[in-house]
Amino acid sequence: EPGEFDRHRVLYTQRVPNGLFRVASAETGEDGVFGFPRLEAGEYLLLATAPGFAAASYNGGNRLDSYQGIEVSDGERTRVEFELPRVVPIRFRVTDAEHGQPVRGVRFESGVKVHRRFVPMPGAPAREVETGVYEIDVAARANGVVDTAEVRIQHPQFADTKLSFGGQPKGHEFEIALGQGGRVEGVVHGATDAVVMVERYIDGMLLAATPVDASGRFALGPFAHDENLVVHAYDPWFRRVLAVVPVRPQNGKTVTVAIGTTSAPSLSGRLLREGHAASGATVSLYGGGLRLVTSAGEDGRFRVDGIEPGIYRFSLTCVGPYAMQIERIVEIGDGPVVLEYEGRYPVRGVLV
Repeated sequence: EPGEFDRHRVLYTQRVPNGLFRVASAETGEDGVFGFPRLEAGEYLLLATAPGFAAASYNGGNRLDSYQGIEVSDGERTRVEFELPRVVPIRFRVTDAEHGQPVRGVRFESGVKVHRRFVPMPGAPAREVETGVYEIDVAARANGVVDTAEVRIQHPQFADTKLSFGGQPKGHEFEIALGQGGRVEGVVHGATDAVVMVERYIDGMLLAATPVDASGRFALGPFAHDENLVVHAYDPWFRRVLAVVPVRPQNGKTVTVAIGTTSAPSLSGRLLREGHAASGATVSLYGGGLRLVTSAGEDGRFRVDGIEPGIYRFSLTCVGPYAMQIERIVEIGDGPVVLEYEGRYPVRGVLV
């Protein structure tokens, strides 16, 4: 709080580049000052907690819906100043979407986004004030209304639900209906040792993963209702992207996908640099309500399955000594479309 100091505020850092892990912790003094000596050079995420305040990450603007890393250089002292926001209570009435009954045993997790990943923030657990009604403390702005926040709602019998909100007065009550969610199952043709992963499209968050069985089949879920997801199939060493498939599960239903089939619509190709495979190229496909971004594997190959026939905008971006950026219109029919590029320029595009 401006003009106030609290020596109970605990601050700690998490190093960012190769994942998040706790590095150090410190407690502020009577003047609110803290310090971390002998940190290695790099980028850090600074989190702070204190009784009666909302947990916060330093982001240069004191907003909880954004993130800004702190760059620490060798031999230099880095100084930051920020304020912890007060908290206000907000309520969630949670019911079963199918039967309308209150749901007990719900877990709430508030957090921030770091590099497109949801990072939970420490804070007081949710309080069940009556059957199926939960109260949590969230950050408040100076005028007492709720600051922008993101909450993940979890229960073992239902699909996870995420809610973003802000601007409500304290004590505001949200109504949340938890659904059974949808499932994803299918088969990876010609690959009995593949690994299948499901990510959320909007932020790339990994939701589930499994190896296929001896027949190439897999089953995953449940996943949130009507949310855009992407199914990735990799070889067991994650060096080759076998295919990506966009899916959108619905409550109580199962989405079935076939990866690697030669009879359904698909887009695949390979990128070469002077006759050698070029890995890591970014491949984008837009059209018909689809926005899909993936990358080529170490063998330079990419493949998109499960798409509807139609007209799409295809782009390929590759950086490095053989940098290239290619955009073209691709028509997907009832069968596969194969594209191949070499060096800086496309050498052929074959419609099969």
